[in-house]
Amino acid sequence: MIYQVKRLQSHPSIALWSGNNENEAAVAENWYSVPAEKISRVKDNYRKLYVDTVMDAVKQVDQGNNRPFITSSPTNGLESIRENYIATNPQDPLYGKSIKTSFLYEIL
Repeated sequence: MIYQVKRLQSHPSIALWSGNNENEAAVAENWYSVPAEKISRVKDNYRKLYVDTVMDAVKQVDQGNNRPFITSSPTNGLESIRENYIATNPQDPLYGKSIKTSFLYEIL
């Protein structure tokens, strides 16, 4: 990951960094049917990986570029942060446009 950030950081199309694709939603909505007694550990591991490790590493490597880092896409941004990086509904349209896999079909 550090190699990729170093490799891509000077590319003009990089406007922000995202730690993952849909993992916040997968954890929040329990896409993989994790048993209730294990979900707390899954959430802790998610935070350790994407907040404590990935976000910290990206910010250190990309210093001085002032690019934002979001832990997941989609995310509720500041609302997700307020909810300890895993929002109750990370795809809530109240906090911005959610990613839609049918986007291309909508514009065609």
